[in-house]
Amino acid sequence: MASTVVYTASRENDAALAIARVAAASRVKSERETRERRYAEQRRLTDETGQHLALEGDDWDVDYCFVCKRVTDHYGEHSDEQIARWKAGEL
Repeated sequence: MASTVVYTASRENDAALAIARVAAASRVKSERETRERRYAEQRRLTDETGQHLALEGDDWDVDYCFVCKRVTDHYGEHSDEQIARWKAGEL
């Protein structure tokens, strides 16, 4: 009888652990997808404007302008021609 109780408790614990693992995996996946969307948007803006705007928790947590090579946040200060020259590798 004692082995049945242990077996039953063990099955219940296994089930609870499995449910907790599924919930954790879902949460981790959701957080990863959110982070990936943020970084994709950041990369898109960097490609369009030459400005790397740091996100909270970003590994590279400094604003940087690839157009004028300065550590600064001056989004929108460069002309379309300057950005086009940067994209073409002329700057």
